[in-house]
Amino acid sequence: MNIGIITFYWTDNFGANVQCYALHNYLTQMGHNVYVIQHRDEYINLNADQLKTINCPFLKPKMIKYNAFATKHFNLTKMLFNSKFKEALQDLNLDVLICGSDQIWSSAIVNFNPTFFGGDFNGDPNIVLASYAASLGASNLTDEIQIQSFKHNLQAFDYVCIRESNQCDLLEKIIEKKVHVCLDPTLLLNINDYKVLMTDRLVDQPYVYNHYYYHNNLSHLHDFTTKLLEQTSLPLLVSVSTPSYCFDQTILDGTDKWAVEETLSAFYHAEYITTSSFHAVVFSIIFKKRFWYILKGDATDNRIINLCESLGLENRIISGAEPFPSDYDSHPDWAAVADRLWVMRKSAIDYLVSVTKHKRLKQKGRRLIMKQK
Repeated sequence: MNIGIITFYWTDNFGANVQCYALHNYLTQMGHNVYVIQHRDEYINLNADQLKTINCPFLKPKMIKYNAFATKHFNLTKMLFNSKFKEALQDLNLDVLICGSDQIWSSAIVNFNPTFFGGDFNGDPNIVLASYAASLGASNLTDEIQIQSFKHNLQAFDYVCIRESNQCDLLEKIIEKKVHVCLDPTLLLNINDYKVLMTDRLVDQPYVYNHYYYHNNLSHLHDFTTKLLEQTSLPLLVSVSTPSYCFDQTILDGTDKWAVEETLSAFYHAEYITTSSFHAVVFSIIFKKRFWYILKGDATDNRIINLCESLGLENRIISGAEPFPSDYDSHPDWAAVADRLWVMRKSAIDYLVSVTKHKRLKQKGRRLIMKQK
């Protein structure tokens, strides 16, 4: 079966790349021919510097590594510059198009760009159109314009699957069809799937790893990390330095240097992880690390709260304003987490199997056999 994926992967963003890698990898393990649709689109809300980086990746060394990662690990299509896919990709004879994962339906990022709703495959009766763990980000499902936009764009979808359960009921009511909830694709893979990607250990000694995610409320994350460094007397690796919140204990800084391979290594070998990032929490779970997620205080916290509550890890979430936790050195009950995670994985696997066994695909297969005879 031929499956196309339309998602983010091309920014210098760790999460965007690993979620694409995971979905591509898992569908390939299922035995399918998987293609990642390369696209550049002027409707994504990026500032001038970001657009310059995308168009001229040599301006940012890290972009070269991310481009190399995508080229090596994704079965990329030719580059497309708008949402008209069908003619350009007709030679692939796609059976299924999957939109996802990550924040591809965030109104703030893509503003209902048709690219992320299947382009001109949307409504095509010859292809099964589905999403997988698509996140709506901070989209407002009570805003009438957004309600009508989701209703219109998802009308022809055969399967709708989102990542955050707290948006499920409202979206179901809007589009009047079943909405599935599945875990982020990075959690479909196991530790060995990622170990083959990572570089060697970045530093020899034990360390705390602070994985920043750009936002406007870094003070609590910085303060908590500083206290953890004082308690443990460990040095620090940091993914991104910020002028306002730098650390004296930093022994290695990945700003503009690391891509997927180095970042995975930083997670894997860390003693502790402090973060404000969704995918940092994901890899803390996969690699069974002592982690602390410090709330940002905005709508993006919901996805981490949702994941951690589902896995019984809500005690790893703190605001950062309260006293430093006395159990900072404790390990989560990883056996209990694994049991819950398996239930979520099984549900996601069942969903992907149902997408690839849609009755339309069976009819298409029968027609192909008859034609060959």
